[in-house]
Amino acid sequence: MVKKKRRNEKNLTSVYLLFGVGVILVLVLIGLFMGSWGLFEPKEEAQNFYIIDKCAIVMGNLIHQIRDNGECHIKCINECGLLDLDFDHIEFLGKNNDCNDCKCFCN
Repeated sequence: MVKKKRRNEKNLTSVYLLFGVGVILVLVLIGLFMGSWGLFEPKEEAQNFYIIDKCAIVMGNLIHQIRDNGECHIKCINECGLLDLDFDHIEFLGKNNDCNDCKCFCN
């Protein structure tokens, strides 16, 4: 009886060892596939540029070409498209006594 228990324990140890090696191999293969798909590559930094708000004083009022966040957003999407880049986000700063700031970020 004692010999059968030892054989069973050895068989169980072998099974656990083979299972562990199999799991490690599967994880290594998954890592290799993810690396070949470029999932571990660092993300490129977004390019940024300003779109100039051409503003002017008309009859005592400051008139903006880029009046709000929505117009800045549309102009940035168009500019990124012209440069064959993907639109990322914008930073818009509306000013009362000066031309507005519209900063675009593209990837």
